This record gives sequence, structure tokens and C-alpha cells, in this order.
Amino acid sequence: MSDLLREESKRPGSQWAQEIEAKLPTGILVSSETSTAVLDAWLDSLPQGQPTTYLLDGFPRNLDQARAFAEKWGNAQGVLSLTCSQKVMMERRKKRARVDDDPEIAKGRYQSHVDDTLPAIAYIKDFVQRVAEVSVVSAPPT
Repeated sequence: MSDLLREESKRPGSQWAQEIEAKLPTGILVSSETSTAVLDAWLDSLPQGQPTTYLLDGFPRNLDQARAFAEKWGNAQGVLSLTCSQKVMMERRKKRARVDDDPEIAKGRYQSHVDDTLPAIAYIKDFVQRVAEVSVVSAPPT
């Protein structure tokens, strides 16, 4: 979802660009209304006849987004939740070169995950039969 938001922030005339540009570098989530609207606009822009199954990386991030998704698009077919400790996340962010990977911002994002995203996942589990939680702590095989 963050890639979609970054693309939207650069789109000329975007009504959401200002909020996105202000919040993404700080690690603060854009409003649920904005993220849902950007996702909706993207889905509407897809050519007819395209596959109807998508992996939405980083969405929903909170209860408002989870509820908005269910209301607008119905229940998800499944949810994949990738998990790791804060320590692992902090080490991995060092390998990226994004402005929002500053240590304090990254700590805030992790806390937001705990406070906001985990309750959204718990909410989703009540009506989505396929919820897979996968630990991403170990390195992939070489």
C-alpha cells in the first residue's frame, strides 16, 4: 500500500498528495479515508477482465480500514500476516534507504503495528476463514 500511496503523492492533481507527502516521511499513517480512497481509485482504474484477486501489502493497517474494506469490497478471501520482533524489524530497516526508516520513526511504526494493525487482524479473523500468520524472522535459504 505504501508504494501505491507514494505513486499517488506524485500524480499531478491528486487530491490526496498533500496528506500523503506530509505523513509518509514521518511514519504516521495517512487517514483511513485517504488510504481507502486511493485503493478504491486504483481498483477502479484497472482494466476490465483483469484478475480479481490481489495481495494488498500493508492494508488494512487499522480497524477503520478493515471495516471500510469489508463494507466497500466485502470480506477478504484470506489474510497473510507477516510477523517479526521489533529487534528484527529495526535490523532490517537498516538495509533500506527510505527516509521513513529513521530509527525513531521505525519504532513508532512498530508500535502502531502493535496498537492498530494487530487489533485489525483480530477483527478480520472473526469473518475471514483463511488467516495465515507467518514468522519472517529466519533468513531465506541460499
